[in-house]
Amino acid sequence: MPDDRRLHTAARGLGREAFDGRAALRRQWPLRIDVWTNRIAVVDKKEVHGDYPMKGWLLVLCVWLLVWQPLNLALTMSSALASLAVRGAPLAIAIVVRTIVAAVGIAAGLALVSRQPAAVTLAKVALILSAAMDVIVYSTRYFPSNRYPGDAPIYIAATTVYHAAWLAYLFRSTRVRQTFR
Repeated sequence: MPDDRRLHTAARGLGREAFDGRAALRRQWPLRIDVWTNRIAVVDKKEVHGDYPMKGWLLVLCVWLLVWQPLNLALTMSSALASLAVRGAPLAIAIVVRTIVAAVGIAAGLALVSRQPAAVTLAKVALILSAAMDVIVYSTRYFPSNRYPGDAPIYIAATTVYHAAWLAYLFRSTRVRQTFR
């Protein structure tokens, strides 16, 4: 008759002792179910999202959200703040809104890097807000620019295609689905 203590711990799923000495090491442990504090049951903890490394285009998107977008904001704001006295309240509102859009992008980038469950949705929202803000900046005269007259449609088309490509990647990528399932 087996040891009562061993049988008791194996029945609860907490025993980590081998059942058969000849079996492969990866198959000899009893199945374990953990219930986390957020009431999600995880079996064996090997199939948890986040096991896939952050690389490829997903890493490029994270760098764009965490590095390029704040850097671009800082560079454009340095020239915009100089003309704030001339352009007035519309420019101040545009600066505040553009800062909020960059903050949402940073939050999305941090959520993607830390593999939060709603990170992809937040990244989609950040891309849509960034595209909308770029279209507003390129189509109005509130924000100072060095563009030639008549070039605004080219900039609007380019930013729309750019953000649409990132949104298509987030919707269709298997790496995104595997990383954030």
